[in-house]
Amino acid sequence: MAEPVEINERLNNLARQHIENGGGPPYDGDMEHRLTALETKIETILPTLATKADVADAKSNIVQWVAGIGFAIVAIIVSVMAFMLNRALPPQPAAAPATPPIVINVPAQQPAAAPAAAKP
Repeated sequence: MAEPVEINERLNNLARQHIENGGGPPYDGDMEHRLTALETKIETILPTLATKADVADAKSNIVQWVAGIGFAIVAIIVSVMAFMLNRALPPQPAAAPATPPIVINVPAQQPAAAPAAAKP
């Protein structure tokens, strides 16, 4: 039975011979031209990709929008609930203020003066 190292060496040798003999696609003579075209495309696209700063800025903007929308939703829910509760429960008429009791102060009765006795 062949050892794994032996098999790998044989495969590498076959691949090397295939490339050296001109080989077929993708190892044909057009390989350099295709590689140059690919490198040109990458160099064209690379400056337009987002940087870490761009991603961080986008993330902070998304967080701000989500937080703002969350606060707006909570405010709308509270407003709708307050409106519904005010409409569902009719307002109770205010009770007439109780009139204070009328207090009459009667002065204390003074003892009646005894008739003066006649002097002799």
